Amino acid sequence: MTPLVVVDADVLGRQRTGEETYVTNLLRELPAVAPDLRFAAVTRRPDLVPAGVEAVALPARSQELRMAWSLPRLLRRLRPKVAHFQHAL
Repeated sequence: MTPLVVVDADVLGRQRTGEETYVTNLLRELPAVAPDLRFAAVTRRPDLVPAGVEAVALPARSQELRMAWSLPRLLRRLRPKVAHFQHAL
């Protein structure tokens, strides 16, 4: 099975300028430079995930609840080899 890399892409569509630009470009470039890996982006806005990356929707009313409960549960289900976050989890 191809190893899965998960990127926390919650900033997509949230007008967080530098953070959003970083994640968007990371998701655009990673599949081309690492074709031997699968990439998934966990986001509230799956429509903004670039082609070549699996969009995983994770709605959230509260950022604290998302980070403390919803996202860890999702990661246990997805079982990625690597997960990338911009903030401490």
